Amino acid sequence: MVLTHAQALSCTAGGIGVSKSMPLGWMDLTNKDKYISYLPLAHMLERQLLYLSFTRGCGIGYFHGNVFKLTEDLKELKPNMFISVPRLYNRFYDLIMTKVSETKGFKKKLLKRALKVKLANLRKDGSVTHKLYDALVFNKIKKILGGNVRIMLSGAAPIAGDVLETLQVCFCCHIIQGYGILVFLYL
Repeated sequence: MVLTHAQALSCTAGGIGVSKSMPLGWMDLTNKDKYISYLPLAHMLERQLLYLSFTRGCGIGYFHGNVFKLTEDLKELKPNMFISVPRLYNRFYDLIMTKVSETKGFKKKLLKRALKVKLANLRKDGSVTHKLYDALVFNKIKKILGGNVRIMLSGAAPIAGDVLETLQVCFCCHIIQGYGILVFLYL
């Protein structure tokens, strides 16, 4: 099937219309928002997000070309939108879980307790923030993405539920999952 420019414009227009009805300010984008572009432009998810960013006047930062140094680009740009694919989210998850297992003593107990409490809150009422644990633990983890992310999206493939939940509480931000043409909030 050939994708046409009309289809791309329709998806962009749909994204603008959906943004007004989506929860959590999803895609309520302005010219103050910043997005980091690192997926290939042949990737339809990336292309649609660029079109949507253009229509909303968002700032777009392009990574310098080395995916292994993406975290450096994120720290410099400090985007408030991070859109990615499960493959990279799984790497973040593995990095976080490795750090948890390597931590010792009181810090490990605090980290495990913080994860347990926030995961329970997420499952109970959809909350991804916790005043105390975010200040003590998770603000440091948020810095992996630059520290300002308020909109996250995972697309182009399914992602495991436990990975999605853990990343939401660690980054203190809901991750909206888009797969195919459907976008839904995973709670």
